[in-house]
Amino acid sequence: MRTFTLFGAVAFFVVGCSGAEPRAADAQDAGTLDRAPGPDEVLPVEASGDAGAVPAPRESINIDGTVIDYVGQPVAGARLLVVDARGTKTEALAGASGAFHVTNVSPPYDLKLSSVGGREGLDRAFLGLMRGNPRVVDYGATVTPPARFKASVSLSVSFPGCPQNCSLQVWTGSANGGYGRSPLSFVSAATSAAVTVEHEWSTPPGAPTGSGNVGLDVLVANQAYTSFWYAHLDTGTLQPNGTLNMGSVTPQPVGTFGPTTIITHDATIPSEWRKDLQVFLFLPGVGAPMYLQRVNASTLVTFLPNIPGATFSVGAWRSLPDVRDPVTGAPLLSRRSNASTDAMPLSAATVPLTIEKGPEPLRPTPSGTLSRGSSGIAWQPAPGRLATISLVDRVENVNIGMITTSGSELRLDRLAGLGMTLREGRHYLSLQTSRAPSLDDTLDPAGPLPNSTAIKAFDWTELGFTFDVTP
Repeated sequence: MRTFTLFGAVAFFVVGCSGAEPRAADAQDAGTLDRAPGPDEVLPVEASGDAGAVPAPRESINIDGTVIDYVGQPVAGARLLVVDARGTKTEALAGASGAFHVTNVSPPYDLKLSSVGGREGLDRAFLGLMRGNPRVVDYGATVTPPARFKASVSLSVSFPGCPQNCSLQVWTGSANGGYGRSPLSFVSAATSAAVTVEHEWSTPPGAPTGSGNVGLDVLVANQAYTSFWYAHLDTGTLQPNGTLNMGSVTPQPVGTFGPTTIITHDATIPSEWRKDLQVFLFLPGVGAPMYLQRVNASTLVTFLPNIPGATFSVGAWRSLPDVRDPVTGAPLLSRRSNASTDAMPLSAATVPLTIEKGPEPLRPTPSGTLSRGSSGIAWQPAPGRLATISLVDRVENVNIGMITTSGSELRLDRLAGLGMTLREGRHYLSLQTSRAPSLDDTLDPAGPLPNSTAIKAFDWTELGFTFDVTP
């Protein structure tokens, strides 16, 4: 079954926080190389003071890691810095296969990846790792963009037996990841409606440009979502900029599952936050996902169409309206939380979903200050959650980088040990948390690739705000 991730766009805020594309900053990495090492050469660097690594070193390990790009291809030439529990710094470059090697590392260790793409905002750091075989994603690596195409599919949909105010959706999907959809429309006392869908797809460089077989799905629902009519057609292969008329399509009535009760547990979230609850329907074969129903509420009792092979998922959003600078439009304060379920069978009778507010900042606070003489950034502990902090220098318009940790504090000396420093002036901080078994699990080489489209449960919070760094 073709599936899609519900929150793919919210995973990482690597360039958006500043309100502008970040420019490259002056290199500030400790121990910068003055020559080009060999493909997998490891160059130790003398420790200089307290690098801020976690104490209590354990038996030394060797690190045999890999660097990949967003689509899973190896990245050669990526620069990595390891700071172990003894404060020892070691630099390495990824070889042609994306592999890098560091020996005699005392865990837990900190790992920084400097993007081969040269965009400092895409530099990433992980604090307190134990894993000896991390797989790190370089989101700034240059990926050859696939060729993109589109074609039009038109049809006439008739509505025998459907009363007024019925909703109509038409979606297309193809095995190569292509999709298209018509706007959600509501028909009132109509017998038919003309629909045109723009199907878009992409192919790797040098591959055939055709779309492959395209599946077309038509779903009609009455106003109460208690009755459904459905049709599936295979259009065959579409050609770039082509047009295809499917003629007249009459969806047939299908049975229902339900009632299905969806309950969102959101006791930690203030009542003034906006509430959104949405049901997604995932169709079999090359069918596309459909946004079945959306309400501004915490609970929903609904029915689901009995389409063989289909599954469904539920997503919930909570958010405050963003506060932006009235002159530049740059964000000053934003806060949101998201959660979704795994793909579930249509027969599920009750769907509980928990969405949390996320931890509060302790140092600095929104619109507050942070002294360079302080110990660093801190927030309320969030057991069972990983925190990713994105820092943007608003004065220089430079994204400093992203740091992921299982702790609740980001010490400035630890950042400095990784070559990440905060200059005086205005900054923007994004504190994102997500539920995960451990930090090491996020770098598991056997885990899903970054561009995976598998439907998985998700639990994510984000708090972003400006603050000033003082002497």
